Amino acid sequence: MVQADLYIDQIDFLKYLPHLDCEECGVGTCQEFALKLKLRELSFELCPHLTSSRKEAFRLVFEALDSLPQIPASQMPTPGITGVYEIGSPGHQSPVLVSGNSEYTQQAILAVLFLYPHDCWMVFADSEGSTVDMAMIFGTFTAAKIKRIVSEHITERVTHRSLILPGLAAPLKEEAERLTGWRMSVGPICAVELPLFLDQAYPSAHTD
Repeated sequence: MVQADLYIDQIDFLKYLPHLDCEECGVGTCQEFALKLKLRELSFELCPHLTSSRKEAFRLVFEALDSLPQIPASQMPTPGITGVYEIGSPGHQSPVLVSGNSEYTQQAILAVLFLYPHDCWMVFADSEGSTVDMAMIFGTFTAAKIKRIVSEHITERVTHRSLILPGLAAPLKEEAERLTGWRMSVGPICAVELPLFLDQAYPSAHTD
């Protein structure tokens, strides 16, 4: 079975390292350390400057890499649900993420987020069953659809007005902000990176 591209090669480990180039991990620079992490030649545990939450996020990323479901490279859209998943016990200040409603996208994202120990809202907008990369090409994942799903499913659940877009949907940022009145941030391209991204962007995401 031909596997779908989950963009694992796009995970940016360097972004989540302390950038001290202290050599205490056994290599000369954080950039070199990040490369060796990606190649599984070194463990994140060797960095003495990572916080406990950042170490936990790295652990979850590697656990997710080892346990992701096999996603077939399908030529046909495979619609899943639209609406909201509660990850943990999200509250009024918990982060809100959005993606398309491809069944395979949902499998990959939820496999990662259900490992994540903090609380967040995961919103799936109608992309007509296409993965985000294909939906951006076909024009089926749009700012208007983001506005609709946010208005219908999430506005009353949170007091903040911030939304995390999938990395591949970055071109929608300005239009989505204009239509919704919400502040949009751009998340990672690969769903597996989400624990690191959320730990960095929302260090108190587990609190209400």
